[in-house]
Amino acid sequence: MVEMVIITCLMLIYLPGVKSLNIQKTFQEDALVISWKSQLDKTHIEKEYVRYSSSVGLLKSWAVSRNSEIQIQDVINHDSVQLEIMQRYTNFSLAYFSFDIKTNKRFFREGETGTVSWTMTRYSENERYSIFHKNETIFKVSKQNASSLYPDKYVYQETPSDPRRVGFQIINVSLPDSGVYTGGSLRPLAEDWAYVIVYGNPLKPKIIGQTKVDVGKYVTLKCLSVSTSLPNNYKRYPSITYKWFKNGNFIIRSGNILRLKVEEELYKDKITCQAKEVVSSTLSDSVQIEKPNCSEKIKSKFIAGNAEFSWSSGGDSEQSIFVTRNDDPGNWSDANQPYTVKDALNFSSIEVDVKILDSMKKEISLCRGLFPGPNKPDILKSQEGRNATITWTIPFFPSAGSYYIFRNTNTSEKTILTITRNGNTSGQSEKYQYKRIPNKSSSQILLEVKNVSLQDGKPLTPIIESNLETPRYGARLTLTCRSYSVSQPAYYQHQLTWSYTWFRNDSIVYRGHTYAFTVSRDVMYDEIMCQAKEVILSKNSSTYKIIRYLEKSRPAEPKIVGISQTNAKYLRITWSSPFDGGYPQYFLIYQQTITVWDVVANISQSNATIQSADVPSGPKGVYSVAIMSCNMLGCTMPVKLDRESNAFLNDNGNSAGIAIGSSLAVIVLAIMVLLGLLHMKYGIGHTLKKKILRRS
Repeated sequence: MVEMVIITCLMLIYLPGVKSLNIQKTFQEDALVISWKSQLDKTHIEKEYVRYSSSVGLLKSWAVSRNSEIQIQDVINHDSVQLEIMQRYTNFSLAYFSFDIKTNKRFFREGETGTVSWTMTRYSENERYSIFHKNETIFKVSKQNASSLYPDKYVYQETPSDPRRVGFQIINVSLPDSGVYTGGSLRPLAEDWAYVIVYGNPLKPKIIGQTKVDVGKYVTLKCLSVSTSLPNNYKRYPSITYKWFKNGNFIIRSGNILRLKVEEELYKDKITCQAKEVVSSTLSDSVQIEKPNCSEKIKSKFIAGNAEFSWSSGGDSEQSIFVTRNDDPGNWSDANQPYTVKDALNFSSIEVDVKILDSMKKEISLCRGLFPGPNKPDILKSQEGRNATITWTIPFFPSAGSYYIFRNTNTSEKTILTITRNGNTSGQSEKYQYKRIPNKSSSQILLEVKNVSLQDGKPLTPIIESNLETPRYGARLTLTCRSYSVSQPAYYQHQLTWSYTWFRNDSIVYRGHTYAFTVSRDVMYDEIMCQAKEVILSKNSSTYKIIRYLEKSRPAEPKIVGISQTNAKYLRITWSSPFDGGYPQYFLIYQQTITVWDVVANISQSNATIQSADVPSGPKGVYSVAIMSCNMLGCTMPVKLDRESNAFLNDNGNSAGIAIGSSLAVIVLAIMVLLGLLHMKYGIGHTLKKKILRRS
């Protein structure tokens, strides 16, 4: 049983009179609005900070709260929301609150009976309680009875042992039953709600594809369906899967594409498909493969990166074309010849079916043209400045006349060699040399190209682009290595595989197009470069230095590494300091004993990443330790280590609850902050180890 809302609250420090926060939740148009109100006078709160996350990750990092409210859009996509609130008071104290709010979702399949339940936030025996679906009343509940306004659809479930418990059934769940259900006395209360998600039957699939195919060729079919599940804004529905059937018998689960080689027996079969999300659809209408009547020859040729198809019929006949690229069928469309498929080298195969119709729309002919095998050019990569040997085989060598070799550019086509049967060649030059004389037993052409130019040339010198114009300490910096191809022909450039190498201080640190890392003082002076490779390597990029662009800021939060007992009177606290914000920093250390908080040290930053300090252990043990890092721009949030997260503290003291901090401790904390500022300005170094007595 899933409870609607479970809240856990943890407080770091209390002020006298501070008890908790009053939390209110409001459900508004698929958004959950969470607001809170402190029981303390607002004039005592200097600043309020909020951070919240959910089951899908961090939604908002620490930020100042202006109106004590957050809004979670599309809350049904989150299983829970974790809310943290930090209040800093005018007397330098602070309080920390943590709430875990679980969303109440119910998942039902279309056609089943589903149960919805929650616990009333407010309960009164003298008030009538109503239940709403999308703000329409469906139940009226009192102490004596519960009446359903739609008894054939909704049935109330009594819970005599707990009158606060609300439960009801939805009979024969349908798609309109999805959405939010709320409860309240006079109007729907946001705190009493549940969200119903209904898995529907996918729409009846439709099979598309060119079904008139000759024996020995391939037929490609696609099964198409659409989800009907509601609500639409829920983003975690499973992907639709497909099954294929032949004459009612399951043949394969192959996604929504089915490709079969046509045999004679296949003409007798009926093919269907079925879609499934959570619930299965009905079967599609069947399709049957037929023999085409072909009276045309579809020709294809390769021109400037494109495949061009042509055929002989024309005149007044109507022509339609069906193109299948990489086994993915398209749709019938009007065609004028020649018909061009752009960027043909992107596809491993191209099938073109052409249908010729007479003036009465009757099919005259249906034929297929292909762009694989001999029609598709071989690809030879050669680096600039080297020699390249090109070879291919022709079906036969002309017994009379000559064989011509052409070079095609983006703008023209010209003859570079002419070869006769007796081996005579014309057009020989230092650039192109024919290497083999054809004979009766061989019709292989072998051509050598000398000193290749602009064929997979060196990429342009890369530039480094940053996602941050002025990086900050602690920010995630993403650098992109940007280069451009000079390879020819231009239409082939996107076929080449690129790789990138990143260097930091002349050492390889990463391989990939983008290089991401967190800005810290460990990297601020590093020199970063990248190099691009298409077929050969580019030059190195210019050097990127973070320090040139760095924005100064508050320091990053320190991280407590450990705590140990140095002797009977002192504990040694060890922490790491990731980055100082660009200014000298200092650390305020305070600890909580059983009854009071003790401010114990103001530590100046050393050059080491790992810092440590000895602090008094106190006569009655330590409940928790906290550290703040500060510089002239301000301080971080306190980082806390308590008994729950540290075995040493559990072993060296009792587990009494959190106590009320004394005003004297607050005053000393203010003095510590002032001394830190004096230290940065005048170089005054003080280490305070002062025991704060319990307030009587």
